[in-house]
Amino acid sequence: MINTPRNPRADAAARGTPRARLRRVSAFTALAVAAVLGASCTDMESIDPQRDNGNPSIDLTPSTAPDSSIAFNVLAADQIGIKYVDITVTGGVTARFADTLRTTVTTFTRSYNVPVPPSVPPGTNVLVTAQATDGAGNRSAIDTLNMATGNVAAAGIVITSPMSGSQAVSGKSLVLSISARSPLKLRWVGYQVTGAFTAADSTSVATVPMRDSVLILDSLAVPANITGTATVTPFAIDSLNQRSLGASITLTVVSPTQVVTTPVINFRIAPRIEVQDVMYVEGTDLAGIKTLGYEMRDSAGAMVDRDSAMYDGSFTTVPQTFQLSLPVTTFPTRLFVRAFGTNTNNVRAYAGGTTIRTDTVLVVAGVTRPLPSGGVVADAYYHRRHDRLYLTNVTRNQVDVFNL
Repeated sequence: MINTPRNPRADAAARGTPRARLRRVSAFTALAVAAVLGASCTDMESIDPQRDNGNPSIDLTPSTAPDSSIAFNVLAADQIGIKYVDITVTGGVTARFADTLRTTVTTFTRSYNVPVPPSVPPGTNVLVTAQATDGAGNRSAIDTLNMATGNVAAAGIVITSPMSGSQAVSGKSLVLSISARSPLKLRWVGYQVTGAFTAADSTSVATVPMRDSVLILDSLAVPANITGTATVTPFAIDSLNQRSLGASITLTVVSPTQVVTTPVINFRIAPRIEVQDVMYVEGTDLAGIKTLGYEMRDSAGAMVDRDSAMYDGSFTTVPQTFQLSLPVTTFPTRLFVRAFGTNTNNVRAYAGGTTIRTDTVLVVAGVTRPLPSGGVVADAYYHRRHDRLYLTNVTRNQVDVFNL
């Protein structure tokens, strides 16, 4: 072996200076840390973290306040945490509230009070809307609250028939029953339709004196060859020409080929009737009502009276009031009443379904007539010479005269 003399300068250059060695170690450490972090990030991204997909909820309720302000409460909730609450007041008064929550809270409750300017007349409509947003950006459905200034109750409009979620058949018409009330009296009541088709209609209910509550029946024609979901919203216009909306209902529009039904029949008749009385029959069938009628039999089962009415089948709900003319001369007489109907497919059904409903009525002598404008009678006087009946109407503060 040949020993080569060592060169101190070369060895030092190979080893590098202490500063150079430190730079190499630092670079290696940085690469190692970056590799570890990269692996960690890759592992974290490969796992889909659980995300908050639940929507918060929000609820508006009226609150007691003097007639110089509008007051309401807000309750918002979320399983993770509420971040923002936005409230808008429009109508007779306007205001905007935007609350931002800096800490994590799952329930937010607050009362609001909005002053009403003296120039705003009592009973003016006010609409409050509110929406909540959680920390993940999920938003609640918008809640609405109808109010009125001056501590006057807001108008209430409800579709009482059909129920929300009912079916409607394309090319047919159905009857809407709308109930409305307003302390400011009522001028118009109607509805508007959006969704699968659009439509609108209204009925004048203005009378002298004007009424604060009404019930109307209106027809809704569904266009042919359409399907889908339609939203029907009732509205009312009061004596100040303010328009108020009621709660909407949804209707599922189907084609006639999807309908295989049996008519649903109902009827009303007083337990004590007269020869010239009335009877109410109603039929409902998605295929359309073709006939409605009634039968009256005696205790032996013999037919005493029957009548029916025919329709073109375009309406899925048909009400019918029959004017009776009973061939009864002995009083009192007990009769048994049934009501029936058929649809456009000639399917016949009686009221009550499989268990046929039979009402018992007693036919008595006499004639009943309502007071022309309603009310309550306190006393009466019969004038024999003119064959007239004078009735003191204490409700209307008037005298009603009947010619006998």
